[in-house]
Amino acid sequence: GASTSIGLDDELLAHLRDIYRRAFQKLDREQRFEEAVFVLAELLNARGEALDHLEQHKRFDLAAELALGWDMPAAQIVRLHALAGDWRTALLVARRDDAFDAAATLLEHRWPDAAAQLRREWAGSLVARGLWLEAVHVVWRLEGERGRAAEWLDVAEAGGGALAARSLALRAQCLPETLPARAAQFMALCDEPAPVHERTALALELLRLPAPVTPAARRLAALLAGAVVADLATAGPPAAVDQASARRLVELAG
Repeated sequence: GASTSIGLDDELLAHLRDIYRRAFQKLDREQRFEEAVFVLAELLNARGEALDHLEQHKRFDLAAELALGWDMPAAQIVRLHALAGDWRTALLVARRDDAFDAAATLLEHRWPDAAAQLRREWAGSLVARGLWLEAVHVVWRLEGERGRAAEWLDVAEAGGGALAARSLALRAQCLPETLPARAAQFMALCDEPAPVHERTALALELLRLPAPVTPAARRLAALLAGAVVADLATAGPPAAVDQASARRLVELAG
């Protein structure tokens, strides 16, 4: 009957795949990489393997071009364009698809220098949008960037309100030695009834800290927990954290 496809039994398909695989291996031995990649991608339908093969041979430009043309996952496109040195395209795709974190994670194991550069670019894009504390989270693992991160913490603190409250959590995690100078600011957050919004911001920022959480951050959680529970009892959500978050804060405090 009429059909739009050719019906082949499993044995014949397996035979064809074996022929294609041997063709790929022969082309690879002969260093005919573009033809070998064509066999992988178009005949064996193994596009991911084709990109890995190009990366293995450091053909980053071609791998990046193909990944973009094939509409592969955004993190993979960003990763390959970063390896190819095409930072303009890498950053455009990362911003468009919010793929910075996933791409940096993909890079870190084999290409730590490129991962660090991507994190610096990511942090710069966050600072340009006024997201100072998010930028601190991104680059603090890079020792060479900690001076800039400390400056961003100062800027966030100067902004006052919830932003300044959130900055206390990152100080406790990143620069605990600077906390004593902010003791009065922190105790006002704990003792005064009015700054519910600021307390909530600080509590949620403490809960976002990556493990391992420092003893200083746990101490902040312990001092803050009573006031947060009181807010929950009197103000209630959404003015205060919800019950689940309050419980997590108490657990963080130990």
